Amino acid sequence: MEYVKLPEVASPVSRVGLGGCPFGGHGWGEVDDRNSVDAVRRAVDGGVNLFDTADIYGLGHSEQILSEALGYRRHDLVIASKFGVRRTPEGKTRFDNSPEWLDEALTGSLKRLRLDCIPLYYLHWPDGTTPIEAAVEAMDAHRHAGRIGAIALSNVTADELNRACGVARISAVQVQYSLVDRESAEALESTARRHGVPLITWGSLAQGLLTGKYDENSRFDAS
Repeated sequence: MEYVKLPEVASPVSRVGLGGCPFGGHGWGEVDDRNSVDAVRRAVDGGVNLFDTADIYGLGHSEQILSEALGYRRHDLVIASKFGVRRTPEGKTRFDNSPEWLDEALTGSLKRLRLDCIPLYYLHWPDGTTPIEAAVEAMDAHRHAGRIGAIALSNVTADELNRACGVARISAVQVQYSLVDRESAEALESTARRHGVPLITWGSLAQGLLTGKYDENSRFDAS
């Protein structure tokens, strides 16, 4: 396994990380927690030390499973989580980058992950209301308080990344990228390079489409 350095992140991270969205179960059909735990532990055995999750994945279940699977090793690995997507009491999903929701979301993630500090913490999706500068400034306050190790952004535009970099050090920007979707990364690449912000990809296997898992005979559950 190769490892690279991310700004403000203490440990070098593996070039291959493991995403925890399916561990949450919600929207992925039937997911066996035992398989999720086994996948995490196999990844660690293979040299992976970067694990990506979010509070919205399974409404926190992904974070809980990741913490369970890693056990005491979670303190020696680079766990990344995110805030900015929430469920309303009516069961609808909406974006929220407000400082108030950040505080509540971060507190919940720390509890589920059983950590005092999350090594890499993302703004998951811009909400279109909260200025990116205000959201990053609030994240930076939590970084100075020791609750976040490093600040990262996900699913932002080049302009939003540029503005965010004027407020605080951005340690990574996450973008969808695969052989079937290169446009998002290409739009950010020059801005990220100018500010020295590494790109981290999500959806690199196109949700399984590039693995040979699906063909014309595949059928999916209604969920």
